Amino acid sequence: MIPPRSTQDTDANGDLRTSVDTRAVGLEIGLDFIRLATGREHLHYGLWQPDQQIALANLFAAQEAYTDKLLEMLPDQSDLAILDIGGGAGETARRLLKLGHSVDVIVPSDTLMERCRVNLSDRARLYHSTFEDFRAERTYDVCLFSESFQYVRLEVGLRKAKSLLKPGGIILIADCFRNDAYTTPRPVGGGIPLERFYDEMERNALTATTTHDITASVAPSVDLERQVYHFLHNTLLRTSSSLKSTHPKSHKLIHILLNRILGSRRKKKLNDRLLGHNRTSTDFIKHNTYLFLAITLS
Repeated sequence: MIPPRSTQDTDANGDLRTSVDTRAVGLEIGLDFIRLATGREHLHYGLWQPDQQIALANLFAAQEAYTDKLLEMLPDQSDLAILDIGGGAGETARRLLKLGHSVDVIVPSDTLMERCRVNLSDRARLYHSTFEDFRAERTYDVCLFSESFQYVRLEVGLRKAKSLLKPGGIILIADCFRNDAYTTPRPVGGGIPLERFYDEMERNALTATTTHDITASVAPSVDLERQVYHFLHNTLLRTSSSLKSTHPKSHKLIHILLNRILGSRRKKKLNDRLLGHNRTSTDFIKHNTYLFLAITLS
């Protein structure tokens, strides 16, 4: 794992100050946690069965079920040329390679690129780039967006994916979209407004050949996330209380450092995650639509 990036700035006195890239730190911590909990590095929702207990012990099975359903939507042939756009830590690409497909992976994150190099070695071609800046060296049978489509500019995503495909190729999208009930302040979930997405499909003369709405099946992942954050909050609260009584100076110093690193906006966001009671599966289902879409070029 590479170290987190940092940026340099000056404080009110003009002295040089270094601030940590908290997104990179959070991603590294998240990867370490998922690896510890499941033995793998899936970064997507799980696909939960109706009678499956929502527990950390079942997360790996739910995430594998998600990948299984996604791969079922691929054409029934071997040796597909697949572009995995925003390929995470390389877990989906690893499955695709085992099926005999040729895989190129686009990863914009420094942290995830390092994990892809470890997990995939030289079996896939890796591109450290955004999709917008990606320059293809070949055409593909499948352009795959697995929880990455919402991070690509909408006016670029479908148009560019279409241009990279062979005749009869497929754009395969698995992602969360905002439905008409999505409001502000921001509820759990997110993504591109579904109406805007369908408008963009129409502008590009594209039609979904297969659509699966799996919102209710992925929503329990939100309840599991909330359980984990509440556990972390209770652990931090007890640790802080103990440290304050036994080592008050160290306790004060830690709080000063955290305030310096996080700032008020990030502190509020973290506090909402740790204490939030509106991040539930019910709230997720109300405001979001999670789709598996296959768009086949004519």
